[in-house]
Amino acid sequence: MPVPLFPAFDVAIEPVSAATGFNPLPVFAVVFVAEALVLWLVRWGSLGRSAVASLAMNTVTTVLGVLLSLSAREAIVMSFPLNLVVEGVVLMAFNWRKKARSWAAALAANVASLLLLLALYFVGRSLF
Repeated sequence: MPVPLFPAFDVAIEPVSAATGFNPLPVFAVVFVAEALVLWLVRWGSLGRSAVASLAMNTVTTVLGVLLSLSAREAIVMSFPLNLVVEGVVLMAFNWRKKARSWAAALAANVASLLLLLALYFVGRSLF
């Protein structure tokens, strides 16, 4: 049986969608909103600026994830650190002078989205 390919980035949106039957677009939207709220809560920027940054972060990581598709096992192991690096760089592009704050915000956003995706995974697995 061939190993399915999943994007390595965006903290496993595609594997969660595939495993649970959830459509990936609403899962992307939930991650986008969650990360925007986390950025705002850690005072990275205003709510509007945080939403724009979250959309940019998740768009870049999703495109890169599609280009660098890996097996499910590789995606699970590599998605968090790769996503963190890419999203940290994207946040720094928005506010170059506050590098430490950008990396801390990227870490907080990625932890939140990982926990959210794990919750969706377990809920979806129990429903389907």
